[in-house]
Amino acid sequence: MSTRSLTLHCIDEVCHCDWRLTLQNCAEGSIMRIVNIVNAALSALAVILLFAILYHRLIIKGNVLFDIRGAKGCLRPRPVDCLLFFLALFNSLRLLASLVLVTDVAPTNLIFRSWLFEISWQFGYGGFALYLVGIAQTLADSHKHISMGWLPSPRTVDLIGCWFFLWPFIINNIFSILAGVYATRDLYIAEICTRLLYVMWLLHNTTLTGAVVYAGYRLIRILSLHLEKFKTSGERYASVKVGIYRIKMIIVIMAVCLLGFASFLFLYGILRDRIMVNVPGSIFLGIVWTFLGVLTTFFVEAVVLINPTIEKNPALQMKSSTTGDTTGKSGHNMPQEEGVSVDHGTHVSLPEKPNDLLLHEQQAQYQKVFRQHAHLVPPSSFYDVEVSYSPNDSDKRLLIDPLVKPMHLQWPDSTHT
Repeated sequence: MSTRSLTLHCIDEVCHCDWRLTLQNCAEGSIMRIVNIVNAALSALAVILLFAILYHRLIIKGNVLFDIRGAKGCLRPRPVDCLLFFLALFNSLRLLASLVLVTDVAPTNLIFRSWLFEISWQFGYGGFALYLVGIAQTLADSHKHISMGWLPSPRTVDLIGCWFFLWPFIINNIFSILAGVYATRDLYIAEICTRLLYVMWLLHNTTLTGAVVYAGYRLIRILSLHLEKFKTSGERYASVKVGIYRIKMIIVIMAVCLLGFASFLFLYGILRDRIMVNVPGSIFLGIVWTFLGVLTTFFVEAVVLINPTIEKNPALQMKSSTTGDTTGKSGHNMPQEEGVSVDHGTHVSLPEKPNDLLLHEQQAQYQKVFRQHAHLVPPSSFYDVEVSYSPNDSDKRLLIDPLVKPMHLQWPDSTHT
């Protein structure tokens, strides 16, 4: 004899539960209860660390989550700060969901339980989506001299960012609420909504992963090309290199998390009935599903907390990726120099002019000085004269070596004017 509901599948008096919604009276209940208790403790620890990091970045450093001061584009997040903030919301809701399952609060309110389980993942996904927007906005602000190929416009970034961020909140909540509504009315519709819910999650995660990897690759390529212009022994070189490394690490973590989550969701969506009645398979999937989010959070926290000594130098200021301002450690805005911010404590400054042009102008300036002094003043006063130079001056004749050629000049008599 077998009975079937959205939360329980019972075969020969052995019941198997959907551990997303309940842990009571089922073969997997005791183990999954321990898993949720551990998850609650880890989520609480992650939340404490996240709020500590956010306090340091937002209150002490003076960073902001979004810029609303008239910069280009409407959706202007600080990538790392927004990612940390939404991960804090995600882990807070995951903590609440685990406590609800362990304490068995509102056992008959399946609408609430289904919605609570899904809404937390939407905030985690939203943090990743805003990180993508931050990278894309950085690409849109990239300097033409170091960018190659197509760069997204601010409006394009706004449209893509809003789509990625809002899509799960609209589509997924509809399916999760409908699944709870029809759980006691029409089991077939409730299960169809559950399957469609995880098919949607598969689409969300795979498309976001592709977009994050593509945008991250473009940004890393731009920064790596620009990095070649710095001296390898300079402080700025080390700072930029650390910023690039952090971007790589966060992108890898996000891609692994999103693709892993998408894979398990897809399996659960198409094989839900078989997974529920298979105790080892159900527990394995439940453990991975439960701990994937909080472990990803710890990895992100570890990457953000990497703080080499080079970044403590007050000369290295952090520029907001969403504004044209440079923010020091005191949180005050300072004048900006043109550049690209990777939003990891690293500001990449761009040269105003190419090196060959600067060299040509410098040599032309030396030539003009020597020519003027060779005809107007005695050698004793040569180094005391101030010469003004305009970058618009040009001389198409051969440039004079400023160190050798002046030694062979014939200086006029003191009576010569």
